[in-house]
Amino acid sequence: MKIVVGIFCSALLIILVTAAAVQHMKQAADKPNNHGSEKHYTEGVHNPDYDHEAIIGSREEEDEFDELPPEQSKERLGKLVDKMDKNQDGYVSRDELKGWILHSFVSLDEEEARTKFPEHDTNGDGNLEWLEYTGAIYELREDNDFNKLKEDTSEDSKFTKQSLAMDEKKFKLADTNNDGKLDMKEYAPFTHPYNYPHMTDVEIDSTLLEMDKNNDGMLSMAEFVGDEMGTETANEQQEQFGEYDKNKDGTLDRSELASWLMPDNEDAATNEVKHLFDETDTDKDDKLSKTEIVDKHELWVGSQATDYGEHLERDEL
Repeated sequence: MKIVVGIFCSALLIILVTAAAVQHMKQAADKPNNHGSEKHYTEGVHNPDYDHEAIIGSREEEDEFDELPPEQSKERLGKLVDKMDKNQDGYVSRDELKGWILHSFVSLDEEEARTKFPEHDTNGDGNLEWLEYTGAIYELREDNDFNKLKEDTSEDSKFTKQSLAMDEKKFKLADTNNDGKLDMKEYAPFTHPYNYPHMTDVEIDSTLLEMDKNNDGMLSMAEFVGDEMGTETANEQQEQFGEYDKNKDGTLDRSELASWLMPDNEDAATNEVKHLFDETDTDKDDKLSKTEIVDKHELWVGSQATDYGEHLERDEL
């Protein structure tokens, strides 16, 4: 009887672990929010939240806009403008605005990481150990759990082992001080690797594991579009595929995948600066006064306002 119960428990564990791995890889396939042009315009429609987030640097603070009337929004935007104007000459230059936006992009990703961290840091000590992570994601909490998975030879367990190995590789790369755990600073590259060049290879490997169905080390258009093939969304994704397929051979190799997975925030920031200047620089002197910016407060921060205190206290750009 004990043997039967033991076999049943082992089988149940493998089912739970596999289900968790599949769910984890599905979530991984939905890449974390990057800051490319596809976020700014969707099917040609402008997304105003993109502008607001680029200026505020916090989605949580953006949500607080609704509580403030336009006049308070203008006042607090003015204080943000004072911080953007690093040389204090009374104007915001293109370089000053770009630096601010780049800082906001990183702040947005760090904020998202901070929000997610407690889900994995189960003991709440401010550090994520490998077993905490595998327990939260894969239901693997003890050596015995890993041994059962190792002994299982099913096709489902093979997928789980691959996913687990990929996460372990990413975990070790993010653990820059090699102490076997991730603090908040290291956790951000783990969850948002596209901001950190040292995570490029493992991010490509992880994507290929999920999407490269024929295991040729590249992505075809069908693999890139996936389940969306034949839908309205597929047309947009096919166009996106064509942009990344630089050599037009019908596949994305590792260098082309890097362009997709590790977007250049510099280009995104430059494009956003151009957009804001085009809409705001009314006297066309190639610099923005506080008055010009505040007059366009709906473009910059919407008809709401931000709790700007945390942003103002961030390190100088």
